[in-house]
Amino acid sequence: MLGVRLLFLFAALCLPASAGLAAEEHPAAHAMPGMNATDPHAAHREAPPAAPLVISPSQPATFPLKTQGTPPPPIVERLGEHVPAGIIMTDENGKSVDARALLDRPTLILPIFFTCPAACNTLQSSVAAALSGVNLEPGRDFRVLSISFDEQDTPERAARKKADYMAAMNFAFPEDAWHFLTGDKESVKRLMDSLGFPFIRLGQGNFSHPVAVIVTAPEGKVVRYMYGQGFLPFDLNMALNEAALGKTGLSIKRVLAYCFTYDPESRGYVFNFMRVAGGIIIFGALVFLAILLIGGKRKRRSSS
Repeated sequence: MLGVRLLFLFAALCLPASAGLAAEEHPAAHAMPGMNATDPHAAHREAPPAAPLVISPSQPATFPLKTQGTPPPPIVERLGEHVPAGIIMTDENGKSVDARALLDRPTLILPIFFTCPAACNTLQSSVAAALSGVNLEPGRDFRVLSISFDEQDTPERAARKKADYMAAMNFAFPEDAWHFLTGDKESVKRLMDSLGFPFIRLGQGNFSHPVAVIVTAPEGKVVRYMYGQGFLPFDLNMALNEAALGKTGLSIKRVLAYCFTYDPESRGYVFNFMRVAGGIIIFGALVFLAILLIGGKRKRRSSS
């Protein structure tokens, strides 16, 4: 009976989460008007003025976006590599910080520039809205970094951007859990190169660049690239839980990581039916074998 109960417990942990995910809107549904939702990158050259910043946990803010112009260079994934120490950036308070020192816990990195007319705002708004559904404690369990790759951005501009997002988030989020960083040209290049994130300056205050969230594990290890501009709380939960697995033992986090896998094509986490079904079958066979062995021993004892 104990084996049967464990079998049902394993299925119960995975299947409800799968049903909840299927009921959610797919992240691709948040693609901007005029954008190819299957394209993992977004390029923008010019756009109308952005709409007022409004962040809702149930619906990320949207901004007008044009995709014409210079195609963005592709990301070079640095999975398994570490962000090196000694890259000095400046936070929104004008304080110099080693970027690696901020990567001491699972971190969501948003490469952006603060004068971006569309895609960067959409990315940050989508993440901000999804953060309300993350079941980890911000600041303690994870951190968010918006890092400008425009060396002309200033700490003052970073502070204004941070104030806008903190004011627009209609749920409590500690300010020390989301930093907005700027840096000089050399520091910015070193940091973006270590993340595999390329960008092309098109002119004064304009860039062609991919759009993605980069997830790092403690000690600055790059573990995930999440492409696109729309994310669900489930996506961020899974990415952060995966990033934290190196520091945690067997838990619900590991069970969920077994049940779901990241699909690069859909740019989201999907229920891995084959893996779960195979695990249940193997587990059930082992339980059945154990029952037969125990039953055989009891019969031999009773007959003797």
